[in-house]
Amino acid sequence: MSAPLTSIGGLASGIDFPALTDAIMTSRAAPIRKLEGRIEANQARSEAYLSLEARLMGLKAAAGELDRARSLVGMRGQVEPGAGFSVSAGASATAGAFDVTVLELARPERLGGGTFGSRSTGLGLDGTLSFGGVPMEVSAGDSLDAVVARINGLQGTGVRASVITLGPGAHRLVLSSQTEGAQGIDMEDPDQLLAGLGVLDAGGNRVEVLQAGSDARIRVDGVEVTRSSNVMSDVVDGLTFTLTEARPENVSRLTVNRDTAALGEAVEAFVEAYNSATGFIRSQTRSSAAERAPLAGDSVMRALGSGLQSAMLGLAGDSTLGGPARLADIGVTLQLDGSFSVDATRLAAAIASDAEGVARLFTTRSASSDPAVEFIRTSPETEAGSYTVEITAAASAASVQGTPVGGPIVGVGAGDSLTVRSVSGATSVEIMLEEGEDLATLSDRVTLALVGAGLEIEAVVEGGALVLRHAFSGSGNGFQLETGGNAGALLGLAAGTFHGTNVQGTVNGQAARGTGEVLQVTGEGPARGLFLRIREMPAGGSAEVELSRGVGSAVERLTALATGSGNSGMPATRDRLADTSTKLRRRAEDIQARLDLQRAQLLKRFAAVEEAISRAQSQGTYLSSQLDQISNFQYGPRRR
Repeated sequence: MSAPLTSIGGLASGIDFPALTDAIMTSRAAPIRKLEGRIEANQARSEAYLSLEARLMGLKAAAGELDRARSLVGMRGQVEPGAGFSVSAGASATAGAFDVTVLELARPERLGGGTFGSRSTGLGLDGTLSFGGVPMEVSAGDSLDAVVARINGLQGTGVRASVITLGPGAHRLVLSSQTEGAQGIDMEDPDQLLAGLGVLDAGGNRVEVLQAGSDARIRVDGVEVTRSSNVMSDVVDGLTFTLTEARPENVSRLTVNRDTAALGEAVEAFVEAYNSATGFIRSQTRSSAAERAPLAGDSVMRALGSGLQSAMLGLAGDSTLGGPARLADIGVTLQLDGSFSVDATRLAAAIASDAEGVARLFTTRSASSDPAVEFIRTSPETEAGSYTVEITAAASAASVQGTPVGGPIVGVGAGDSLTVRSVSGATSVEIMLEEGEDLATLSDRVTLALVGAGLEIEAVVEGGALVLRHAFSGSGNGFQLETGGNAGALLGLAAGTFHGTNVQGTVNGQAARGTGEVLQVTGEGPARGLFLRIREMPAGGSAEVELSRGVGSAVERLTALATGSGNSGMPATRDRLADTSTKLRRRAEDIQARLDLQRAQLLKRFAAVEEAISRAQSQGTYLSSQLDQISNFQYGPRRR
């Protein structure tokens, strides 16, 4: 058989079309690989931001602790074991030593009452009794349990009632004072009800004292002191004694000195947190020919690292008060690698010699030209500086004033009353007027009723008239007043709903929002986020406020801005990276979809080529066969 006219290796063409298609698609997929590289870079940056955010949150917490460093500078009282008391030292305490003996503990009085056969049967007692000046009504049908529940439901009496079951049909009443002291239980029994309960006899004497109330007694440096409570806060300035056991034969040594450990530990923890955060920033922004870190070229991160270092190196002390001016003065110094180290010996010596001065290095400080303007706090947006406060309206409390009443109230009718309600109407108190009562007595009665109901409203007499006034200023605080019968005319009070007003003003020309006496700067500018309390400054008043940030405050501000919810914060940055990666992923998916379609089209075309070549090969074989037959016919079989 003669050779085919066309000879191509392989099944037909001899060409590996699938491999050729893969090569073409790989070349055309280069944009996808670039997009995937960008997605991976974004993921690495996001993970770096997340790790840094955790470190910055730790630094923020440590800085915030030092921004409140003055709370770490205090006095500490140390007591020998087994002294029978403990002691806490406040800011006004002074260093020194005391000899202390606990002579006697204060104890609450406990009284035994009668024994009753039933807890649920009416006692047949009717009338009024009182504990601590608080009256209580008892009805004939009230059982022992009902009387006990009523006693325990009274507010401000300092008395607790209980029932001890001695056995079947034997239930004994016990009254216990809730406070220690020899004064015991304060009770009045005008209708002989306590006598009926077996607590007092007919002469008003206690029937059985289960435990006598007693005062606490201690001896301090040879001076005996008596108090009604086991907690004594007015014996030595700045010290609070808590007595736990009487040890009359024991003289214990109490030593009071400055507590420096907490401040030193807080400084060391702060420096450690700083080194962790800034070291991570340096490692993640580093770039070389061999390696490029995830945050390399990130100007925001470089600025943050630079800002933190500047805060650590800046002047932070108070020049008017003296003391250390910068961290280096207390042994915290910058190292060649950008970290800071702590010389523990120098730090301890600085705290020992001037703990307040060391604390000032870290805290937010403010000064006002007018005591009516008080600094409350700042926000991360607030910058240090000098600000002018101008008040356009003072805060006021909700109030209503009647007209002067000349002498006792006369002409009171049966329905004459005042009803005071909370703004929501959830709580209300009704006070009935009494014939011949003067305004001072009425105001005391109204105030007692309102406070007892939990309403922060008082009644006072001003200029011979009754005034109702809320305890707090601000538009969110107020009350409703209703007058029943002829009460409004008798007192000159108008019914209605009354609200306070908020302080209004500006700070440094920036807009501010008032809430009661608190003025919050809301307008754009350096004072934004500053909170001030304005007390008794009239409209038109002004003051200068100076604000400065110590190292702790400055670092806390920077870390708060970096980790906050604003556009420049890391959460927002990570969100933007995630959004960008999502868009890149969609682009890659779109390109891949087009490539999949192109692959299908290429394979279809190559299949057509393969089929054409196969047909050509078949035709060539057929022609060769025909030629062989013709040759055989003419010349005989061809020799092969």
